[in-house]
Amino acid sequence: MDVTEFGLRLILLFLPGIICASLVDALTTHPPRTQFRFTLRALILGVASYGILALFLPNLSFFAALSDLEVVPSLVEAGYASIVGLGLAVLLTYIANYKIHFKIAHKLRLTKRFGDQDVWSYLFNSPDVEWITVRDHKRNLVYDGRVRFFSEDSKNAELYLQEAKVYDNASGEFLYDVAGMYVSLERTDMTIELSDATLQKESTVESE
Repeated sequence: MDVTEFGLRLILLFLPGIICASLVDALTTHPPRTQFRFTLRALILGVASYGILALFLPNLSFFAALSDLEVVPSLVEAGYASIVGLGLAVLLTYIANYKIHFKIAHKLRLTKRFGDQDVWSYLFNSPDVEWITVRDHKRNLVYDGRVRFFSEDSKNAELYLQEAKVYDNASGEFLYDVAGMYVSLERTDMTIELSDATLQKESTVESE
């Protein structure tokens, strides 16, 4: 067996894992992953996809093809396993985005970590955070608005606000309003404030 055939065999065998890992990476927020880590996850998720499929199709050739080079991987099995991989990706994405594993760990008092990259990501990924007040200390302005889009972490600190109103920070004087506003600030130059109602709702959710 030449290198090309061996490589194609590996791709076919672990295609479900590659699909699953790629979708999870695309649909979740996470620190940059190395190529080695992605490959390892793809291999694990690929085996998991075939393992789940084996519960319904006991006579899979996949596991035999791993140890016996004479066994040809089945395209039909790869197709079914890829469908399983898609379902697994949806499940893992839901768990990651809604922090299900961290909520269980909090219930068991195993950790106090919140699961996001930083507090910025945790704050704006919360379904209860909608209206915010941003104080721009450098320009002495205040922006009130509904959060529509936000950067993945606080290093960029980018926000897109809808129904935005701008005030003078010192006097509180209303200056103008716009339908949409892009805001990009240094972390040290701004303060983000939430209403009392939002904070109370957040506290209630965390205590459940």
